Amino acid sequence: MTLVRNSGWRSSRRTIIGAVGAVSVCVMAPTASAQWTVVNLQPAGGTSSSAYGVGGGQQVGYAHVMGGAINSASLWSGTAASWVDLHPAGATYSSAYGVGGGQQVGYAAVGGANRASLWSGTAASWVDLQPAGALLSYANSVFGAQQVGGANVGSAWHASLWRENVPSAVESGRRR
Repeated sequence: MTLVRNSGWRSSRRTIIGAVGAVSVCVMAPTASAQWTVVNLQPAGGTSSSAYGVGGGQQVGYAHVMGGAINSASLWSGTAASWVDLHPAGATYSSAYGVGGGQQVGYAAVGGANRASLWSGTAASWVDLQPAGALLSYANSVFGAQQVGGANVGSAWHASLWRENVPSAVESGRRR
């Protein structure tokens, strides 16, 4: 019996010593700290803004600038001074979610409905991607000549793919 107790005690003692040693190493190890740089992208005169996408040295999101739309789809190139207002004429508000290859995607509220949108760096370049029969739509990513997002057809949302910058949604392998 004594041997069993001693070996049990030795085993427990080794476990305790091992745990204390591991804690000591964790406490004594230097902590790594990341160095972050923050760039304020809010344009001059802006009251609020947010960035949602980044790619190819550009950032997209929205900005609310006094005297402008509630939210305007926005494009930046790393500084607040580089801000480009992508808000299309006739829209009540807009926002951009994705950027790539010199194109930006998001939505614009036109005629009371959010419509999937594509830009090429200016408000005048706006393309309405809303598929026929859709009540609402949005685009959230772009790569090459393809954009993806969603379209509400009837009462259901459908994953959507637009190709070659044309306003016809491709869904589940068939053209709508």
